Amino acid sequence: MMLGVDRLDYTKGIRHRIKAYGEILQDGRLDVEHATLVQVASPSRENVDAYQELREHVEGLVGRINGEYAEIGHAAIHYLHHSYPAEEMAALYLAADVMLVTSLRDGMNLVAKEYVAARSDDRGVLVLSEFTGAADELASGALLVNPHDIDGMKDIIVAASHMDHREQRKRMRRLRRRVLNDDVAKWSESFLGVLTAMPSRVPRPYRQLVEAPVAGPARDAGRDDA
Repeated sequence: MMLGVDRLDYTKGIRHRIKAYGEILQDGRLDVEHATLVQVASPSRENVDAYQELREHVEGLVGRINGEYAEIGHAAIHYLHHSYPAEEMAALYLAADVMLVTSLRDGMNLVAKEYVAARSDDRGVLVLSEFTGAADELASGALLVNPHDIDGMKDIIVAASHMDHREQRKRMRRLRRRVLNDDVAKWSESFLGVLTAMPSRVPRPYRQLVEAPVAGPARDAGRDDA
């Protein structure tokens, strides 16, 4: 099972991911008897026309792929347009053989780290966009992908699907060491350490800039020249 968990947002690359998966089925590199994609798309900005159009586009794409490749008892894509509580998300993470985090641009993206934290069995494969902040930390164990390169993303998804258990364990152990060691306590300690090391006084060049007299009309404001 492959899993995507995102807000329904243009930046998350959901359309690119679904397009790539549909082409993999079309190419015969995977089939619906042995693979399925579960896409959780949490509602986002539903009153904005552009996001309504995005939802219609994604749902139309899902419907077309299911119509062409699904079989009785085997859906190509399970599309879920709502949010889930943490307990159910943890169950989905544990069930997912491949986690697809293929944002076009993103911040840290905590979904990638949540997946790794949930995999206490040292199994599963993380496919991670190189445009996420998490890619800087998790490159040693994840399969990095450029989501704008559909053909390249297809190759990575297929490789992740066929990765043997030994390689999965090796990569997931690297990921879990990084995620579990670099927790919020370590981050806050590092951040506060940087603040403590900052000079308590403003350096002279900046102090002179701040204390310089104001020239022009602002300086003369309120003066009675009559």
